[in-house]
Order: sequence, then C-alpha cells, then structure tokens
Amino acid sequence: MKEKEKNETMTNENQEGTVSADTWEPFGAGNWLKPIHFETFPATTVCVGVEGKVRDDKNALVIIVEHNGKTYDKELNATNEKTVKAACPKTPKDLIGKKIVWEKVRVSNPSTKQIVDSLNILRIE
Repeated sequence: MKEKEKNETMTNENQEGTVSADTWEPFGAGNWLKPIHFETFPATTVCVGVEGKVRDDKNALVIIVEHNGKTYDKELNATNEKTVKAACPKTPKDLIGKKIVWEKVRVSNPSTKQIVDSLNILRIE
C-alpha cells in the first residue's frame, strides 16, 4: 500500500470521532485544494507531484501542491490545464518544483447551477 493510501486509510478508520470546529479547514474541502485553504490572494503553492487520473471516461490532470506545510490535490479544469500546458509544453511533470500563484474567482457549478468560489492560476514561476 502506498504511503498516501495508508494515511487516507488511517484517517478514514476514525469515522465516529470528533473534529475541531475552531476553523473551517476540516469541513468540505478534504484533501482537495480550495479557496478556503488560503487567507489572502493571490496565494502561492509549490507543485510537488503530478498525476493522470481517469474520471467519467475522461483524462484528468491532478497536481499535488504544498502550502504552509500541508499537501493538497487539485484536479485542473480546462482553463488551468491550458495555463500549465503553456508553461510546461513538453510534459506536465515539468510543473514539479515550480511555484503556482492562484487567484480566487467566482464560477458557476455545472452540477448545482450555483455560483461558487474557485481557484484560477494567475501565473507559474
């Protein structure tokens, strides 16, 4: 079992425990990078990994980033994927080690039709 899977399994075993309500961080976002993980914008992360996933019979690019000592996953939408491709034309793995600067944007969730906060890549350094 991979280390990441081991950690997820250990976390999921305590299904009936308590969670601190001192911050919003434990609620809703899970391990996926969300605007709630940042105090101010623009915000900077560092890419530490890149994975290809298949979701609903489509290929998805998932980047693993670090921010304030924590690691998050972020599945890229088409707009952010184009930004990464422009910065790393040879291979998505060229993103590893680079800084990613994010901005918070408001978008329409295609499933719920509600306006929600999302993240857009401003630039890659």
